[in-house]
Amino acid sequence: SLGCRFESYCGDQTSKENTMVSFIGDVHGKWWSYHDIISTRYNTYQVGDFGVGFPGSFNLPEMWKTMDKGFHRFIRGNHDNPDYCKSNPYCIGDGDLVDNIFFMGGAESIDRGLRTPGYDWWPDEEVKLTKFLDYVLPNYMLGGFNIVVTHDCPRSVAKDLFDVDSNSTTRHMLQILFDEYQPDLWVFGHWHRSTRKKINGTEFVCLAELEVLDL
Repeated sequence: SLGCRFESYCGDQTSKENTMVSFIGDVHGKWWSYHDIISTRYNTYQVGDFGVGFPGSFNLPEMWKTMDKGFHRFIRGNHDNPDYCKSNPYCIGDGDLVDNIFFMGGAESIDRGLRTPGYDWWPDEEVKLTKFLDYVLPNYMLGGFNIVVTHDCPRSVAKDLFDVDSNSTTRHMLQILFDEYQPDLWVFGHWHRSTRKKINGTEFVCLAELEVLDL
């Protein structure tokens, strides 16, 4: 069951004010809806497509203040400017491990042909192979964590849950990770659908836009 405490997955969290953790689906720039969610929680992780980096898209000091009152972080999706994310203190990097949770952002935009490079689409929206081989994969292979948070999902999971068998670079990389190590819980977004299923011992949870999973 996912109706459990954070420590059921991540061990002792007594250093935090509140041991509950929440995962939040794609935001797509709906800042005040996101703000309302985090204002009643202390530990949250957002699964990408936060919506940052678009020209004039993000200047809400009140939300930053609310994020500072707790531990609220996000990973990059395919609709986030990668350079903006790298310089943002609230963004967790690809392959980073935080609170015994493994993170990897990025995905392929199926509508990239309709977007403008550098404005609302970025050529490095997916994790580069060198970064994956040199940093993401070695960190993942260390194991020991029970939760994985990504923007997209492994190829086999996309096929199982959504009957889509497109082998994007991101899904191929995530499949490599999943084949190597199966965590208890894997949370992702990107598909804008609310669904969950246990696959090879891992419970995969896809969050719809602004959907919240509380543990």
